Amino acid sequence: MLKQSPIQPGNYQKGFYLPSTYPSIMMLGLGLGFHLSALLARSSVDNIYIIESDAECFYLSLFTIDWSAILEPFDKKKGTVLDFRIGVVCDFEGEWQMLWNKLITLCPYFPVATLFYNHKNTNRNKQLIKRVEESRYAYLASWGHYDDELCQLIQAVHNERMSKGASMFKKGESPLTPFTQPYAGRPIVVVGSGPSLDDRIETLKNMVGRSVVISCGSALSVLHAHNIVPDIHCELEADYTLTVATYDAINDSNYLKKITLVAPLHVNPHVITYFSGVLFFLREGGAVEAFFNERMDTLDYCEPSCTNLGVAFALRLGGASLYLFGMDFGYKEGYGHHSKKSAYYDASADPALAQADARVTNHLFAVEGVEGKPVLTRSDYFLAKWRLERCLEHVVSMRGSVLDVFNLSDGAAIQGAQYLSLEQIPTHLERNWDKVSKAPILPIRACLKRSLEEATHIGLLEHCDGEHAVMLRAEACGLKLAKLGRDVRRLLLKPIEDVESLSKRCNQINHYLRQEAQQVTPEAYFLVLGSFRHFLYIGMSHAMMLGTDAEVTRRFLSEWQQRLVRWLEVLPIQYKARISEHSLGGEAEVSALFKQSIHEASSVDDGWLYE
Repeated sequence: MLKQSPIQPGNYQKGFYLPSTYPSIMMLGLGLGFHLSALLARSSVDNIYIIESDAECFYLSLFTIDWSAILEPFDKKKGTVLDFRIGVVCDFEGEWQMLWNKLITLCPYFPVATLFYNHKNTNRNKQLIKRVEESRYAYLASWGHYDDELCQLIQAVHNERMSKGASMFKKGESPLTPFTQPYAGRPIVVVGSGPSLDDRIETLKNMVGRSVVISCGSALSVLHAHNIVPDIHCELEADYTLTVATYDAINDSNYLKKITLVAPLHVNPHVITYFSGVLFFLREGGAVEAFFNERMDTLDYCEPSCTNLGVAFALRLGGASLYLFGMDFGYKEGYGHHSKKSAYYDASADPALAQADARVTNHLFAVEGVEGKPVLTRSDYFLAKWRLERCLEHVVSMRGSVLDVFNLSDGAAIQGAQYLSLEQIPTHLERNWDKVSKAPILPIRACLKRSLEEATHIGLLEHCDGEHAVMLRAEACGLKLAKLGRDVRRLLLKPIEDVESLSKRCNQINHYLRQEAQQVTPEAYFLVLGSFRHFLYIGMSHAMMLGTDAEVTRRFLSEWQQRLVRWLEVLPIQYKARISEHSLGGEAEVSALFKQSIHEASSVDDGWLYE
C-alpha cells in the first residue's frame, strides 16, 4: 500500500493539509462551554472528547449553551462521536492515564489529526499535552500486526499441547506482587545488553551470589562470555531468528541447562529446549491472552523488550531493590547499540540477527541521557523505556511506597530509577550492601526451583478439555475472523473519495471494533487490531498529505479501500491454511514451521498483507 501511494520520501513536504472538517478535538476543560458552541457554529468535527473535572461547571453550561443543538449532529453509527469525562477528579498521573487510554482508541486521529484545546491555558494541561507529544513514538511502535499475532497464537497453542507439566502463573493472583519469600530483602539485578554493560561487567561479577541475577534476551551471550551464570533468563521474542540465533551462538548446552527460563506462552517452541525448565505466563493484551486467560495469569508491563519482562518479573519476586545493567535504551554517537560481546556482533551468529536489527536503526532521534546530555534512540528502544517508566509508576502507586531502583547503565535517563555513574557505584555498594555481604550466600537456583514448586499460585500447564480442545477453539476463530471481515466490509460499501468521508468511515470502523468485535470475538479482534491501525493510519496520513488535489486523493483512497476490502476477504482463508498447516502437519513439518521468521518475505503468503 505504501508503494502505491503518491507520497514518497522524495516528495514528502512534512506537513498536512487540514480538511474542512476537524477530524478530532481533545478539549481539556469545558467551563461554561461558550468556546464549544462557537466552534461548532462555524466548523464540523467528527470526534470530540471533553474532560472537565468540575461537575458544577458542566452543570452551569446546561444554562449557557444549547446542548441539544450541539449533540444533534453526533451519531456513532454515522461516524461522528462526542464523548465526556465529567467530574472525575484525580492527580496528574490519573488524569494522564485517563487521557492516554482514550487517545489510543482513536487511531488514526491520534497521532495524525487530533487538535488539543487547553481551556484557560493551564500549566497542568500543557504538561499533559507535552507528555502526549513525547509518547507518540511509543504508541506507533506498539501496534504489531496480524502476521506476528498469528505466529504467537500458533506457537502458544503448540506449547500448550506439547509442554504439559511446565510451570505457569495461575489465574487469580494480583499482578506485580511477591510470590517467593526466600527473596525478601535480596537485591535483584536485571541485565540487558546495552553497550554500557561492557564497562560495568566487573561490578556485576561482584554482585553475583549475593543477589538474584536476571538476564534478558541477548544479554545472555554477554554473561556467558564472562562466565556469569544468571539465575533466571527472560525471553520474550516469538520470532525464531531473533531468539535461537542467540542461543546457537552461545553453543554451550551445559551452561544453558543451569538456567530457568521465564517466557510468555507464545515463545518460540525451539527456545524451550535449550533450558532446564520454563515458567510460562501470558502477556497483557493480544490474541493469546484472549485464548488462555481463563486459567493463566498475565504479567503486566512485560513488553516490548526482554528488559521490560526482566523488570516486571523482578517486581513479582519482591526484591528489596533493583539494579539495572545494560538498559541504555539509546547510545552515544560512535558507540554500538549492544554490548560488544552480544550475539549481534558475533561473526559466527546467524547474519539474519543483525539484519533484523538493522531494519529499525534508520530513524534515530535524541532523548535526554543520564548525564543530562542528549543520546540517540529509536522507536523500539523509546517504547521499551517508556513502558518501563510506566511500570515503575504503577508499582509505586500500588504499593504506596518508594521503589529502590538504581540505573547502572549509561544511556537514556529512566524516570523512577536513580542513576549511578561508574564513580558512584563503589561507594553506593559499600554503603548499601553491607548487610547483604555479611549474610550467607543464598543457593538461588535451588531455592527458586523449590519456591516455584511450592508456591500456591504456580501451577502445572495441563490440558483443560482434552488434547484437541484448544485446537478446535483456534479453528473456530477463523469463523469469527470471517464475520469480522464481513461486518467491516459492509462499512466500506460506499466509495471513500476525500478526507472528510474517510474520517467518518474510520470512526465507524473504530466504533465497531471496540464496541462489538472486542466484546464478542476478542481473539479475532486482537489478531487484526495492529494491522487495522496500520491501514487506517496510512489512509488518513497520506490523504491529508496529498493536499488540495481532489482527483489524486480520490484515486489513492479508492486503491486504499480496495486493498483493505481484499485483505478482509483473504484473511479467514489464510488463517485457516496456517492453522491447518500446524494441526495436520507431522513433527518435522511443524518444527520447520516454527523456524520461519516473520521478517522473511516467504512467511507472508504472496505478500498480500503488506502490499
